[in-house]
Amino acid sequence: MLSVFEFDIKGVEINMYPVIGYSPSAGLSLGFTPIIVFPISPSSTRINRPSVVSAYFTYSTMNWLRGHVDAKIFGNNMDLTIFTDFNLFHDRFYGIGVKGQSSKYATYATQYINVSGDLTKVLSNKVSVGGTFDINYTRNTSTSDTFSMGEYMPEADAAVVAGLGPVFIHDNRDDVYYATKGTYIKTSAQYYPSLGPNKFTYSRFFLDVRKYYGFGKDWVFALQSYNDYMYGNIPFYKMAKIGTYTLLRGFSHRSKYIDSKISMVQAEIRKWLFWRVGMTAFGGVGNVFDKGWQDFQEDVKYVGGLGLRFRIRANSKINMRADYGFASNGDRSFFLTIREAF
Repeated sequence: MLSVFEFDIKGVEINMYPVIGYSPSAGLSLGFTPIIVFPISPSSTRINRPSVVSAYFTYSTMNWLRGHVDAKIFGNNMDLTIFTDFNLFHDRFYGIGVKGQSSKYATYATQYINVSGDLTKVLSNKVSVGGTFDINYTRNTSTSDTFSMGEYMPEADAAVVAGLGPVFIHDNRDDVYYATKGTYIKTSAQYYPSLGPNKFTYSRFFLDVRKYYGFGKDWVFALQSYNDYMYGNIPFYKMAKIGTYTLLRGFSHRSKYIDSKISMVQAEIRKWLFWRVGMTAFGGVGNVFDKGWQDFQEDVKYVGGLGLRFRIRANSKINMRADYGFASNGDRSFFLTIREAF
């Protein structure tokens, strides 16, 4: 049955699957996801680093129209990563810096296009340096007046913002899509100048550290420290979020807790069971904040959960994943998507 959705053309693996997805924000989604895997050149020294282009296009019961395309291209001397998102949906705005559980929110309609990525020069099998970019166009229209959002009223945030800066990556993982050993470190800095009529000028500093340990038969322990700090006048829709499909999975809405900074740690135990099926247990702790350690400590967030994994092909380590998470504030969430959270 799976062969209906899998094709090989001159060594290029093409996978096309119907997808049924779910997230607390969007509801139940229907769509399709193409995944294209390019073969590694026989002369390449970049083992276990196939170039992949993947995407999804969905429409949900909450009237969310979403598209995502990302490409990870690995060469002998240069690497390119690009993420593209375009969304049309109605979202909720709970405010900035909210710490505890809140039932107050305003709704707004948004048109959101974001292109980001890295272009790096490979200095060795482990280290690459280069530039990082982030370009965003967002147009918001308020659709409710349930409570005041002060200077961050969504209708005021129709603008183009763009950031550029340097990036450093250390990566000695045995596989970039499902590592069983090794370390990944990415650190970058970006500056976002005011463009045209927009009032947003800010800086961003980012550090992502991951460590992987294989043990026993097909067991993996994965650990991540994620830190994203922004300073200046930041549009609310570009602020750090807790509760996405990769960060602290367990919150009922991705925009419930946003602020200028986020620090978090999360871990997973992963195990392959049989055929193409695996499972995972995960947990994490972290918070969004603005002022510093005292602000971070206010109502720190905890999550835990379980997940299932399905490999798209028997010889592949790229997985479809389903995660169910629960949070310390009583929230629950379910995510269905592709590739590991980290």
